[in-house]
Amino acid sequence: MQNNKIMRFNFSERKVAMKTVKPARKTENIIYAIRNIVTYAKGLEKEGLNVTYLNIGDPNVYDFDTPDHMKQAVNEAMKAGQNGYASSYGTDAARAAIAEDQHKKGTGRKNVKPEDVIVSSGASEGIEIALTALLNPEDNILLPLPGYPLYSAVIAKIGAQAKGYTLDHTNNWQPDLADIERLIDENTKAIVVINPNNPTGVFYDKETLKGIVELAKQHDLLIFSDEIYDKMIIDDVQMTYFTDLTDEVPIISFNGLSKSYIAPGWRMGWMVFHNMEEQTEYIGAIRRIAEARLCSPSPLQNAIPAALLGNQDHIPEALAKLRSRRDITFERMNAIDRVTCVKPQAAFYAMPTVEGIEDDEKFVKDILKATGVLFVYGSGFGLPKNLGAFRIVFLPDDDTLMSAYDRFEKFLKTY
Repeated sequence: MQNNKIMRFNFSERKVAMKTVKPARKTENIIYAIRNIVTYAKGLEKEGLNVTYLNIGDPNVYDFDTPDHMKQAVNEAMKAGQNGYASSYGTDAARAAIAEDQHKKGTGRKNVKPEDVIVSSGASEGIEIALTALLNPEDNILLPLPGYPLYSAVIAKIGAQAKGYTLDHTNNWQPDLADIERLIDENTKAIVVINPNNPTGVFYDKETLKGIVELAKQHDLLIFSDEIYDKMIIDDVQMTYFTDLTDEVPIISFNGLSKSYIAPGWRMGWMVFHNMEEQTEYIGAIRRIAEARLCSPSPLQNAIPAALLGNQDHIPEALAKLRSRRDITFERMNAIDRVTCVKPQAAFYAMPTVEGIEDDEKFVKDILKATGVLFVYGSGFGLPKNLGAFRIVFLPDDDTLMSAYDRFEKFLKTY
């Protein structure tokens, strides 16, 4: 008979040092200042500091709430057993509602069909899918500076190159067309445009958008149009979409329920293809990635038809609050010595600049320690540290904002 020996190890005596696991080098460039600054603030809170958070654009934290008819639609879907997988591209009802909503946004979108829509887990996932399907390591894409940090984080993860084009703070934070043109080379695949803009709260003028369209046409660029705030326009101005200006340049627009429909935690977003009839290979790559991650949460997709096709009364109510809070922010900031603030026209952000600041991150941390007011430093959005820029979220009520701005003004007088 074969003698089977059982090997026994005394693990308590066998101590072998594990080799330190090294993360991928590309993660070194993933920075998300909006969230990172919170870690610093939480540390100070543990030491007893009372913090007023003006850093994250989450309306549900303040006096805004998800409309009841959206909550009801999700509850009914769950009770009806709609808790399994959905199509990787979204439910039929959600995609049809998104297409119908597109038709309301101008003649350039009248031909959007449900099959031109992919539902994602927040607009963020749609953006990541579209970027991943597009970019190779040797490619580059143009991003606004300041810009939403998600884009640069995803591009760092992919290993491609981000090129930042200037939003001119001396010209109402409008994109600098000459700077955009200077950055384009043979490896440039697309340009990202966030309009209305986060982090500045501005609204791009029609002539600037026309200029971007012309550059995209000349250089065969795709446009990524981030429109998440398109229903949160505070002033009485008309939204211009890229599809109003061209039927030649391929465009992917991104939107969702997070902001206009006050449901950021639900993570319901979508992408829509425009002028993409010749881009079947690229759309195929997007669909393969969408299929690989299975689907966006299916019961929550029932909120999309309820939101887009249902009662819209919460939007003017929200805008009335934001108009008052925007006006307080704009007037108070510009009344403070050394501070300049462009008037936001949309969303719930303002980005003032302060003269004489060498390190904006240190400046924001010093404000926090001295006053308990938390902003986000401008270099976290790609701006130079010495511009002295910082982003304000003006979602809190008037009294909270006035108190925060009083403390900031007092602090700056001696800084």
